[in-house]
Amino acid sequence: MSKTNSTSLSDKAARMVSIRQERRNAGFVEVTVWLPVEEVRHFRDKAWQAVEAVSRSFPRNTLLGQKRRQRGRK
Repeated sequence: MSKTNSTSLSDKAARMVSIRQERRNAGFVEVTVWLPVEEVRHFRDKAWQAVEAVSRSFPRNTLLGQKRRQRGRK
């Protein structure tokens, strides 16, 4: 692995730590679940509906991530 690539991965990991901490501080938790492949889109949509339904704001890392999620909705 090149020095540039490892630095980039390190920076990304540090940013993810920061994002996760911001979300925990806002009253959200991260969970891992295993789903049947045919239910993933439905489950993901329901999860985002739950996040968006609460009165407090959800810390988002970038607008790009939000656009990516919306692009997947059909």
